[in-house]
Amino acid sequence: MTVLRISLEQYCGWAPGINDGSDWQRILTDDWQADGQVDGKVDGKVSLDLSFIPAMQRRRLSPLARAVFHVARSCTAGITDYASVFSSVDAEIKRTKGILQDIADGELLSPAAFSLSVHNAVAGQLSITEGNHALSITVAAGNEGIGSAFVEACGLLMEEQAERVLVVCFEEGLPEPYSQFADSPPAVLAAAFLLSKSPDALQLNVERTVKDSSIQDRAVNNGLLKTLPFWRQICELLSFLHANDATLTLGGDTAVWCWRRVDGKG
Repeated sequence: MTVLRISLEQYCGWAPGINDGSDWQRILTDDWQADGQVDGKVDGKVSLDLSFIPAMQRRRLSPLARAVFHVARSCTAGITDYASVFSSVDAEIKRTKGILQDIADGELLSPAAFSLSVHNAVAGQLSITEGNHALSITVAAGNEGIGSAFVEACGLLMEEQAERVLVVCFEEGLPEPYSQFADSPPAVLAAAFLLSKSPDALQLNVERTVKDSSIQDRAVNNGLLKTLPFWRQICELLSFLHANDATLTLGGDTAVWCWRRVDGKG
């Protein structure tokens, strides 16, 4: 078993139709209609205050990138010396699909479209906007869930690569025809978590245990283990933090991740 100690200074989550922390649990139990904004847009754009971004750059942001910028700025306003770890399963998949469609149609490919479709595109856009030259890592979450991003962040802190590390987890619904093959969110979803070594921040232990098939099966059958796709794990973690629950257990592809609140701070 591997145990990580996390000092969480700030966290923020955003999705259309979410009004407070208790709504993250509603997303997991109800059909998420997001008050009619299932694509996270109002008049074609995500309804967020992004006035801090120059207009020319703002026009290039996808709805997913706009959500990421919002949660990142909410956690780091006034802070410039932070490294970052970005985590997503499919990232800018809608841009990628557009490129694939152009190839299928025999169209010329746009270099700009390609540069904005790669897995670390959103991270690059944010670092340019913020003028942040600190280390940035982008990981493909896969089926392991949100835990791998926090492992990367803790590694950066332990190696003293930065005093603070911003973890950003984000996802949006898969376009057709891919949506039938995976559980993806019906709307844009993003969350940011600012980690540091501060003893005054919320203290969490994250325990990673390699899966044992027999133990795992019993835990699933008894309702003790939640094996969820990446985007649902984001919602579970935000709900856990808002509710001040003591523990949260999530199953990834190869390991079980148990989040434990060390103190009563929220």
